[in-house]
Amino acid sequence: MNKQEIVYLPVSKLKPYKNNPRKISAQAVDAVCQAIHDVGFRRPLDVRPDMTLINGHTRLKAAKKLGLKEVPCIICTDLDDERIRKWRLEDNKTGEYSSWDADKLKAEIADLDFGNADFFPFDFETDTEKKKRWEESKALCDLKDRTALHKAGDLYYQSLMKVGKTGQPLAEIKNKGNTWMFADMALEFIRATLGENLSAGDWCIVTTPRRRHSNGFHFATAICQIMADALQIPFYKDAVTCINHNRVSPIFELKINPQQKNVILYDDILTTGCTLKATRDLLIEAGYTVVNLISVDNH
Repeated sequence: MNKQEIVYLPVSKLKPYKNNPRKISAQAVDAVCQAIHDVGFRRPLDVRPDMTLINGHTRLKAAKKLGLKEVPCIICTDLDDERIRKWRLEDNKTGEYSSWDADKLKAEIADLDFGNADFFPFDFETDTEKKKRWEESKALCDLKDRTALHKAGDLYYQSLMKVGKTGQPLAEIKNKGNTWMFADMALEFIRATLGENLSAGDWCIVTTPRRRHSNGFHFATAICQIMADALQIPFYKDAVTCINHNRVSPIFELKINPQQKNVILYDDILTTGCTLKATRDLLIEAGYTVVNLISVDNH
């Protein structure tokens, strides 16, 4: 194995790879900035002899944001173009295959102070634990119309139903048999508030991203498709995606830019509001007007 020499190079001379397929979120850059602030620039950038980056685009953006003049680098002279392109993809992809051990993470983070950083939304529940909590908390919904407007921080959202002491467990509500009923309630509200005839040129529907599974039946997607067909407006399936699909610290990406500037953002059940808020923020940042619509409020 060849020994790698670390050299310090001026940030101004480093060039991002123009066809880098990895999109970099502001959240990721802020997280790296915090890490550099805490321990310094500990991971060298991999660069080609012409100063084009191989790996480390997020670290370079963080360095620029922090105003660093030079950063540690490894100049790779022993790799051809094909090996570099494969390595770039492998390096970015491998992190998506790992998840967190909730118990160990909770113990590890218990006494740590991240200052004012709000880009570590650690969620210590596994899917099994969340389902168990729903069942143990007796969170039920009777599927009756209980329309209400809510405010959670800077997030306003309209809900159509709410949890209570009677009805079906939330874990059992999201099935194919309930899609038409959920869609009918949402359509009644949309027509009563936004008008009977929405213009396909002005409005569209988007749903929050799948957090774990990218394939198979998706309750909210099925509801959105019914609503879009009934209203004759576009539904942009998977417009916002979850890059890593982890329950802990997910990173969202606006993958499809709707042509319409008014968006009905729909989610079936809202518990924490984090996913809805992150999706809304991406859409607003891209210049869209967003109406947040929830079927069941479990906040």
